Amino acid sequence: MLAAILAAAGFAGARCARSLDRGCARCWGWLRPQSRGPEQHNMALQVAELSLELIETLRPLLPRVKARDKSLPDQIVRSASSIALNIGEAELSDPGNRRARFFSAAGSAGETLTAVRVAIAWRYFAALEGDAAVALLRRIIAILWKLTRG
Repeated sequence: MLAAILAAAGFAGARCARSLDRGCARCWGWLRPQSRGPEQHNMALQVAELSLELIETLRPLLPRVKARDKSLPDQIVRSASSIALNIGEAELSDPGNRRARFFSAAGSAGETLTAVRVAIAWRYFAALEGDAAVALLRRIIAILWKLTRG
């Protein structure tokens, strides 16, 4: 009876309204097919590892920044941590939230890059010492750009 009512109303899932099998759940939208291809999955894993490598790269620079600036090191820690945490959250999110988390991670990566460049501009550490962090950040931003556009 329910199937007939739903079919009359034009619902696509009406043909299997009483079934709880995967096919029915998929046509009702309860289960979404995995929309990411293997390339996107590999990029997401790669950027997650790069975000942790970034934190390890920034860690020895922070005490020198902290010796001359109270707020900038905290900003760097929070924004770099936000990159890793948003990427981690994206991994287990639905496609819409996944994309939003990658956008948030990209914003935090841009903020971290600017903070590192500010520290270099203030000469808290030499540009050569910050080059590894800047290169990692640019790579992270490029991968996140692809993940948000894919």
